Amino acid sequence: MKLIFISFVFLISNAFGGYFLEDKGLMENPKKSYPAFVYGGSFDVGFYLNSFDGGGELSMDYRIHKHHSLGVNVSGLFGGNLYNSGLNWRIFLGNLEDYILIHGGFLFFEKFEESYAPFFVAVGYGRNIIPLEGLDFILRLELKLGYSIGEDFVDNSSKELFTQSGYMVSRLSIGFFLF
Repeated sequence: MKLIFISFVFLISNAFGGYFLEDKGLMENPKKSYPAFVYGGSFDVGFYLNSFDGGGELSMDYRIHKHHSLGVNVSGLFGGNLYNSGLNWRIFLGNLEDYILIHGGFLFFEKFEESYAPFFVAVGYGRNIIPLEGLDFILRLELKLGYSIGEDFVDNSSKELFTQSGYMVSRLSIGFFLF
């Protein structure tokens, strides 16, 4: 009985299997339209200040040209007192989904009961994804590698300078942006 049922389902699916392929309206790939202004947030997982941590980011971008957009962002860690704010410049590649990110801003954090705000530069690669045509949001995947450029950090307990004057930051973010 199971064999007859499976054979029947197979025959029906085989008979109507070409319906979606034969429909010319479904075969056309509609041209994607990307918005000029997007805003939203993302969840980040990365390597910050010599340790792994997760965080979040709020961001707004405005497309000033077909291949360029400028934006501002503010991000922070869930497990520590590290904040980043700055400007983003996205250079979109030929397909207008993939982009190169150039970021400049400041890291704000406390170390040895002193506050620091070193300059931070980063480059990255990202991709905007419109899951279905007609929706008012995009998904964004981004990989960023950056470096903080600052003065030597002083340890108040021993009054010695660290030899490390900057920190490497790398992160992977998954975002949800509205337009």
